[in-house]
Amino acid sequence: MKKAVYIVFILIQVNLYSQYNNLWIPDTLSGTQFNLTIKDTFAQLVSKGQQTITSGINGKFWGPTLFVNKGDEIHMNVVNKLNESTTIHWHGMHLPAVMDGGPHQIIPPNTVWQPYWKIKNNAATYWYHPHLHEKTQEQITKGIGGLLIVQMK
Repeated sequence: MKKAVYIVFILIQVNLYSQYNNLWIPDTLSGTQFNLTIKDTFAQLVSKGQQTITSGINGKFWGPTLFVNKGDEIHMNVVNKLNESTTIHWHGMHLPAVMDGGPHQIIPPNTVWQPYWKIKNNAATYWYHPHLHEKTQEQITKGIGGLLIVQMK
């Protein structure tokens, strides 16, 4: 009898935790001019769970997927609304070092960074993310980042 009760209890527990939120898919943006606002926010990541402190780009968690075309010159307006500094690195992009967004290109709170470059990469999926010294993992884990998809014209 004890074994049967224990199995029923496990099945109830599994059922409670198997209720997932719907898959959240970030917005998409395309073109040559992009406005990206990085900010702290809240999100409920698991059903029946507590709100979690997150960060996002133009939203509550993660950033929009950016579609660009090879050969286009793109312009970014990156606004930092966090209470701390950050950076945005365009991972895998062939671009001038001054536009790269590495650890040395800090975006202080309440400022705008405006990188621009010509897309030389072949069609592929890339991503953008913070790259601030000793803060990269923390800021990515909170939800700062997004996909960048290069298309052929």
